[in-house]
Amino acid sequence: MNVDVSCGLGHLLKFLKERGFEGDYLGIGLQEEMVDRAHRRYPEAGFEAADFLEDKLEFEEHDFVLVSGVLQHRESPLRKRFISRMYEL
Repeated sequence: MNVDVSCGLGHLLKFLKERGFEGDYLGIGLQEEMVDRAHRRYPEAGFEAADFLEDKLEFEEHDFVLVSGVLQHRESPLRKRFISRMYEL
């Protein structure tokens, strides 16, 4: 399984699928409305509304934890928290 943190509307999934990705995908997003919209766009994928930094996330084993288009918009301390949290999983 590949975990996409701050998945937004699932654009990374679209990008991956256009390049032949066929694995399991779980998108995690903070805003429930965005997660719902992503799930409607990609009903075959998993999406979950959660706070990546604060919530205890439980899911099956994963191959990758991805963050795309998010970290460059965050200040250094928050970036470090994101990266540390990714390694905890």
